[in-house]
Amino acid sequence: MEIEEYEKYLKQKTFNELLGIKERIDKGEHPDKYAMVNSEIGNRNPSIDMEGERPKVLSKGISNNPYAGFWRRLGHIFWI
Repeated sequence: MEIEEYEKYLKQKTFNELLGIKERIDKGEHPDKYAMVNSEIGNRNPSIDMEGERPKVLSKGISNNPYAGFWRRLGHIFWI
């Protein structure tokens, strides 16, 4: 993949995806691409970038949140 194509590829990725790419890239073999990933991560604001991501919803309509409060868990028991 050419540098220009790689730059377009990185701009399409979310903040979390960029962090995953940074972990997997071999910076000794691809120092220019590693620098591009770091630069793109630095240009992002994670709170804005993650805004588009929604929590996964279970089949019963309850979000997959391990830290649900007491009332939410109690309500889930009675509405199943």
